[in-house]
Amino acid sequence: MVIRFNSLRVLVVVAGLMFVCACARSPTGNSAPIDGDLAITGVNVISMASPDEIAADSTVVIAGGRVVAIFPSGERELAASVEKIELNGAFVIPGLADMHIHLGGPDELPLYIANGVTLVRNMWGDEETLAMRSAIADGSLLGPRIVTAGTLVDGKPGAWPGSEEVDTPERAREVVLKQKSAGYDFVKVYSLMPVDVFNEIAVVSAEVGIPFAGHVPLEVEVADAIRSGIDSVEHLYGFERATAVNGIDLGMSSMSPEKISIGARMNAGELAAGDVFSDTRLKELAILSRDSNTWNVPTLIVLKNFALTRDQADDNFAREEMKYVPAPMRAFWNPDSDFRRAHFSDTDFEALQAYFDPMLDRVRVLNDAGAGLLAGTDSSNPFVFPGFSLHEELELLVDAGLTPFEALQTATSNVGKFLGEPQLGRIEVGANANLVVLSDNPLDDIRHTRDITGVIRNGEWLAADRLAEMLEGAEAKFAASPAQAPEAPEGGN
Repeated sequence: MVIRFNSLRVLVVVAGLMFVCACARSPTGNSAPIDGDLAITGVNVISMASPDEIAADSTVVIAGGRVVAIFPSGERELAASVEKIELNGAFVIPGLADMHIHLGGPDELPLYIANGVTLVRNMWGDEETLAMRSAIADGSLLGPRIVTAGTLVDGKPGAWPGSEEVDTPERAREVVLKQKSAGYDFVKVYSLMPVDVFNEIAVVSAEVGIPFAGHVPLEVEVADAIRSGIDSVEHLYGFERATAVNGIDLGMSSMSPEKISIGARMNAGELAAGDVFSDTRLKELAILSRDSNTWNVPTLIVLKNFALTRDQADDNFAREEMKYVPAPMRAFWNPDSDFRRAHFSDTDFEALQAYFDPMLDRVRVLNDAGAGLLAGTDSSNPFVFPGFSLHEELELLVDAGLTPFEALQTATSNVGKFLGEPQLGRIEVGANANLVVLSDNPLDDIRHTRDITGVIRNGEWLAADRLAEMLEGAEAKFAASPAQAPEAPEGGN
């Protein structure tokens, strides 16, 4: 890895005052102390501009919630009023984003911040979500920035109670306009939607300027969904059936009897992955995704956990993170209490596990083709812990063949590209000051994203002891939650 210093620029940042931040060798010879609210010193800055560039032993100055200067430590003087945090040898990355969650309420927000997650994309929102989004944006509530869909939009009947059930194009238009008017950021589509409804949502979304994303409905071919202008394909739904070789019937649903039967034959050695899935078709879809600027959110962690046997689930119930899960959700995570999984045997789950390695291959081929990838977890599905599981997702992306830098991109700079905010997920002058301080280099080992010693959220320094207090408070709240399990919690996946 080549370590070099970023060149510095002369910049003017106005935030009530005018700051002129120039490098030590600037043509003006300016040596005036740099003003700001906060400076972290002695850090190795991973700006996400390049995989082989780390600005070693640097100082990052923040004012008004934005980065106003980055320079080699000791080359510029800081004003006496600047709060200085010495972090000698630490590594700094942009705040992380989880691009597929189901936010359970304000009690979950500390779990994200404590894990360095400063932005979340919520896949089923309501008025409470909009209120949280506003409170976080104005600083009255500490939490990650929220990008949110409205109520899930499905066919009629829908898969989940409480969804918007739509069975005509006319009704589809009404729903899109309603969610746009209410102020949601995008429309979430789901599995049981008819083709004509899906197509109308695509048309109306483009007309009024609100993105749509979600599941590729069972009646829609994934290639057609990609061509429709869908913003992102969640869970890579549709890819399996579209890439199955001739003569292989995987059924319609993600846990169909046909799919279980084929998985059992794969486990028995009767079929190899190459006998089931066409690499040629997959590469064609990956290129189509790239050329159509359709993003993909694999959510590997939820797909892995959804097929756990009962013994494997018991092992997960012993995890330390369980103390951050409210009692109703803990009860629902039991396979025998989850209405989606209760009728499956452990043998069925073992058959479904045969599809995980092909899923990793799918992610690798998409990445190799240059198709857009985003990190998402699908919390709070079984053993997908808000905040914590994003680190697991990054590790699984590396298992799929991404480099640590590429995996980190899926939760940082790729998010900025996806949302049309080039400075988001980058560390550069002018960017929002959402940063994560790590004790070790995540480009050497992606597991180091867990080694958090501090977080900066909108310019506010949150040291390790403050983060620990936030987790303790969340634990106490969840421990006091009632024990009744929900029959069918909102959110889906």
